[in-house]
Amino acid sequence: MADVLDRKGIPYAYLAFEGEGHGFRKAQNIRRALEATLVFVSRVLGFEPADELEPVEIAHLDESPH
Repeated sequence: MADVLDRKGIPYAYLAFEGEGHGFRKAQNIRRALEATLVFVSRVLGFEPADELEPVEIAHLDESPH
């Protein structure tokens, strides 16, 4: 899926968690995935989350039409 988004220039973030599959089992990975989702949505929609969160690299964000 990331390859297709990349080829089309659509913004996306990809985080891989070692030892995890399609779902998450480790609490730290669940938390990171949820926080990364919030960071992604906030950057795409243009708002600032209330808490300071670890940054997420978002491909093609500055290239997408607004």
